[in-house]
Amino acid sequence: MSKKIVVIAAGGTGGHLFPAAAFAEEMFRRGWRVFLMTDARGRRYAEGFPAERIDDVPAASIGANPFKAVPAAFKIMRGIDAAKKRFKEQPPALVAGFGGYPSFPALMAARAQKIPILIHEQNSVLGRVNRAMAGSAAVVACGFERLDRLPVSAASRKHVVGNPVRSPILAVRERPYRKRQPAGGSIC
Repeated sequence: MSKKIVVIAAGGTGGHLFPAAAFAEEMFRRGWRVFLMTDARGRRYAEGFPAERIDDVPAASIGANPFKAVPAAFKIMRGIDAAKKRFKEQPPALVAGFGGYPSFPALMAARAQKIPILIHEQNSVLGRVNRAMAGSAAVVACGFERLDRLPVSAASRKHVVGNPVRSPILAVRERPYRKRQPAGGSIC
């Protein structure tokens, strides 16, 4: 039997990718194949990301400027199409979104193909992409008990799990701080 695939959708900043990397480590430990789907900007933070494969898909943020919104919408549609194509080539059992606008194409493709979605919100306020996808998610995992802007329809699927922490950070957690020596005499 082949291993299940989880596609982790994240990007934009390290704040989305670092917890996603900790989740990836755990999924590898559990015997899953792990792929990361992000965009070119997100890839800058993906060096050393524990994934068998990293796919870049077009993504954009739609802001208030109407002249930029139309090209951004077309870019997002290209990203959704690219994600759908990759999912048909190697179907994931789960798509886990960790936020940031680069996660949107993969999550939309998963929803269209009826692939289960998990989202994780690292903050106490649900971000725009996670808020948009919460209603479609099988699980809304979060770092804090308080989770503002969670749609009422998703409240029963909310699970407080904390924020995933990467193993190199956990490894130094128990190490004591070095005692600081005063420079040039006593401190008064």
